Amino acid sequence: MKTTFSLISFSLPSTRGKWRERRADVYVALKVLAGIKYPLEVVEKILRKRDIMIESPVYEQILKEGREEALRSSVLAVLEARFEVASPNIEKGVKAVDGLRQLEIVLKRASVSKDLAEFRDFLRKIRAS
Repeated sequence: MKTTFSLISFSLPSTRGKWRERRADVYVALKVLAGIKYPLEVVEKILRKRDIMIESPVYEQILKEGREEALRSSVLAVLEARFEVASPNIEKGVKAVDGLRQLEIVLKRASVSKDLAEFRDFLRKIRAS
């Protein structure tokens, strides 16, 4: 069964688990869009069902992207603390690394590399793999 509401079009899932997942996705979208227009306090007061939102794969993706961005920022902060400056090329290279595991490895290497040249070489190798 296909259902359409103005700008949103979706198929109703056949199983209960998929329905909960879809409901969680819609809830996340509603909260994000409401947050654009209204202050977070108002949105939170109206939409208090955090447990529903946590079940959403969309929410999980948002969290994953946030963790990745935090790791990228940490890598750059470590490089700046150790070597006083990170070149734009290194910054661009760090931003091109994807995946939590890869970024954790890059962060560890940033903390032990003897200089920026060594880190740059490592970054080239990890991006090539």
